[in-house]
Amino acid sequence: MKTDRDFSPITPSETRDLAFDFKHDTFELDPLEYLVSAVFALAVVATDDGATVDASPVSRLSGSASIADNQDGDVDMAAVQRVTGMTDGNTYDVICRATTSRGQVLELNAHIACRVAT
Repeated sequence: MKTDRDFSPITPSETRDLAFDFKHDTFELDPLEYLVSAVFALAVVATDDGATVDASPVSRLSGSASIADNQDGDVDMAAVQRVTGMTDGNTYDVICRATTSRGQVLELNAHIACRVAT
């Protein structure tokens, strides 16, 4: 399911943690339910005219996904993935598939554009 907003743009030289909040980003979970695992994927959805298409977007994922508390302090309700070395002129679809303590498999996605800072 697409989230209501996309990630702010990233530059090719940045390394950044991206997070999805599974409590506030569309799913109504049982009050005792929490995330137990998450897997992220990246795909290029658009490339600016004259830019080089990123032929290996999955290689921009750095390390494994982790589960963390969300910004409200709700325990184990956010999935976090570090990304690095994204390619200028590409817009990526960031996809997260998370499994909950009740066995639900939930998917969220949002876009992130990579642009050289001006």
